[in-house]
Amino acid sequence: MSILHPPDYITSLAKEIISRDFLVITGKSLGLASLIFQLLRVYSQPQFLVFLLNFQPEEIVVFNYYLRLLRLPSIALADQAVLSSQRAVLYTAGGVISISNRVLIADLLNEVVHPSLITAMLVSRAEYCSPSCIEEFIVRYYRDHSAHARVLAFTQNPHLIPPHTISPLRAVCSASVAALPRSSAARSRRGRQAAAHAAHAQPQRGHARGAGAPDVAAEGLLGRAQRGQPGRAG
Repeated sequence: MSILHPPDYITSLAKEIISRDFLVITGKSLGLASLIFQLLRVYSQPQFLVFLLNFQPEEIVVFNYYLRLLRLPSIALADQAVLSSQRAVLYTAGGVISISNRVLIADLLNEVVHPSLITAMLVSRAEYCSPSCIEEFIVRYYRDHSAHARVLAFTQNPHLIPPHTISPLRAVCSASVAALPRSSAARSRRGRQAAAHAAHAQPQRGHARGAGAPDVAAEGLLGRAQRGQPGRAG
């Protein structure tokens, strides 16, 4: 899947989630990097200040490569090796910043950056978030001190989330849940022949996709999450 030229369902979902809180549940190799990059294309501008949490260095390298191809500002790095005064300059400059959890906690509490200045936080690997984790403290502090707080969380390992944890996870990360890819979009992407096969074997659709256990788990967790919020369309 091309990061620069993603399928329509990726761009459609990006437009939907960029304006409000969301927890995106998916499986591996189902387009999560493409989805996140669509958000970065928008946020990589000085008028925004967006923090990336739990992203790996190799992921940042890939995102920066494509941002440079589009002549967009790169993702900055703010970790313990960067002095507090230098981080303050980064925050003032705006854009997207990949930051360690402990550094962000320190800078929030020491008022190096005020939560009201933060446009959004993107939290990767949400399956490891819990009501007692570092990310939970950061998100709650952010929301308590900003009237316009926005948190977008992502997991591509939903099978690692215990069933009893999905409600606390939503409380930490987001009130709304979406699955990637959505069933209709996934069928469209595979083409008419695959769609006909999926329709013929609809009870086995999760396995026919070839996504494996993570995709099946994603649909199951999405169902449980939506049942906790009646009437919400995924």
